Amino acid sequence: MATIKDIAKRAGVAVSTVSYAISGNRPISEEVKKRIRQAMAELDYQPNPMARALAGKGTRILGLILDPLDRSLGITEIDLLSRAAEAARSMNYHLTLLTDDSRNLSVLEEIIADKLFDGFILMEIHKEDERVRFLSEKGLPFVIIGRDDRTQDFRSIDIDFQKTAEQVLAHVKEKGHREAGFINQSLNAFNRGYGPAVAMKASLEDTARRLGIKLDTRFCLPSREEGENVAVTLLRDNPALSVLLVMNDQALPGILKGISALGLSVPKDLSLISLLSSSKLAEMFHPSLTHMEIPSRELGWHGVCRLVEILEGRQENRGMILIPGTLHIGESTI
Repeated sequence: MATIKDIAKRAGVAVSTVSYAISGNRPISEEVKKRIRQAMAELDYQPNPMARALAGKGTRILGLILDPLDRSLGITEIDLLSRAAEAARSMNYHLTLLTDDSRNLSVLEEIIADKLFDGFILMEIHKEDERVRFLSEKGLPFVIIGRDDRTQDFRSIDIDFQKTAEQVLAHVKEKGHREAGFINQSLNAFNRGYGPAVAMKASLEDTARRLGIKLDTRFCLPSREEGENVAVTLLRDNPALSVLLVMNDQALPGILKGISALGLSVPKDLSLISLLSSSKLAEMFHPSLTHMEIPSRELGWHGVCRLVEILEGRQENRGMILIPGTLHIGESTI
């Protein structure tokens, strides 16, 4: 197997010159780059990603950038990542997970400077996400799983929150419930414009008004303790509530504990529906949860496919992809 020393000898340059050409740390003339590329081809050198970039072929590495916000990865996020990786492999690309605070672009600037990635998939999108603006200004290939107020085109793949809200509240009304509580993500996430927290709240409230359902929305940090506190406060404030909608997986155990602390049981005294959760998680609870399953695997697959279309010049003049959640009836509603 050829080494960098073999390439240097064949090209008639120093080993350091080959290294600089690959890394881009120092300027190398086009003539020398051409000799190095020719030596790579003659020796059947298997280039690493940086060498592929030097040869003008791209690295075939996609960066999936996740803003961790104030919560850790859950089952739904892991499902999305696994499906995205599967899609990348099927198209002969590699997928690398990166974390980046959307409020601080310095890390993203460093990632771009390395020139290791052909394109990017952004997750945990905010209404006016600075990462979207930054990548747009740089003219770099990217797609987003979510919706930024400035990106309403083919680069956006998101949950159809309106259809999701309509499905779940139609089920709620069919069961005879007229007063519902909604436990959302944290107030911090909402105030930062975190897409699901903003869109789910707006869609539920709009649909509830049209269906004549009274809805009380509360925010909750992603923890067991906060889940218990918020559930107790909400139910004490609204003793007539007969159904609770929850979009906060990590607070769910605490929410159920809070319900029990008030002497209530699910579903006898209070129905409970988990929103944009996963079937794997729903089956872990007793009783099993009725839930609106997040289309995480579809989002991950379409995100990679759309990015590869852009990279390979195959994108058409199409709009964003919107995928609704799917209602699964468990044992937590009557």
